Amino acid sequence: MKNREFAGLLITLSVLVVLLLIVANPFKSPVKQKVDPLFPKLRTKEPALILVNGRNKLRMWREGAEWLVTGDKDSLAYPADTSGVFSAIRALRSATKKELVSSNPEKRGLFQVDTTGTAVKVMAADSSVLADFVIGKSGRDYATNYVRPSGGDAVYLVGDRMKSQFDRSYRVVRDVFVFRTPKEDITKIRISRGDTVISLQLKDDGSWEMLSPKQGTLKKDYATRLVNVISNFRGDEVRAAGADETRFERPFLTVNVVLRNGSDHTITIGDTVRVEGRRVARLEGRRWVHEIGTYRLETLTKAVDEMLEPPPAPVDSAAVAPPTG
Repeated sequence: MKNREFAGLLITLSVLVVLLLIVANPFKSPVKQKVDPLFPKLRTKEPALILVNGRNKLRMWREGAEWLVTGDKDSLAYPADTSGVFSAIRALRSATKKELVSSNPEKRGLFQVDTTGTAVKVMAADSSVLADFVIGKSGRDYATNYVRPSGGDAVYLVGDRMKSQFDRSYRVVRDVFVFRTPKEDITKIRISRGDTVISLQLKDDGSWEMLSPKQGTLKKDYATRLVNVISNFRGDEVRAAGADETRFERPFLTVNVVLRNGSDHTITIGDTVRVEGRRVARLEGRRWVHEIGTYRLETLTKAVDEMLEPPPAPVDSAAVAPPTG
């Protein structure tokens, strides 16, 4: 092939490649497909009331910064697991109409989005309805459920384990934690046991020191265990205050916690209750009383010397070789 013909062929190929790139444009950003939210009103208003009617009947509502709950077999209001409520609301806000699986009303029973499903209604403080839907059976896996917005026939496949987010047992929904906070926020701890007051403080290097009744560094593993227990101070049962008030007259144990923002919180452990192996506990400022197993208090009732790192062993002078002259 002559040089002139070869050069012409190269030019032709180059032109074709340029035209192909212009048409295909593989470098352009992919066009994002717009997906409509399943419950758009939840993106503009905050929920204040959630009604669930399934295997479990629940009424959850916001009171200040706290969520409360009642069940169909107990009319008393108790604190709700706020983290669980927030998780359920996030799941609703992220739900979309991306996977439409049916618009046939005759298939409601197939997906269990009829009267056999779990009906949920979410309302704002002004009583406007933000979401009204039925949760059906699981989809292709246990992470998805079929959901039908009320008043329509459209059924969508939605993730985030929607059914388990809402159709929960009343006892599971109740918040049994006496106190919860991120463990890294705790800077000071004061434990009062009878006449003994133990003051502990976080140091800049991350270790904990005891200021009284003795001075010294806490054992690292004990300090970790102590902070973990206090930051997630869990009870075994929760109920409204009332008859148990007298059980706090002579506290068995008091724990005061100071956080990085300067706020302090006091947990009081009172007398034993009718359930063997339990005591009553409450967080100052809350109207709830918890029953807490005594085994959960073992870390808080350690002897002072058991908390501290042992002092360095004294030097054995007899073992030191005399200087040679």
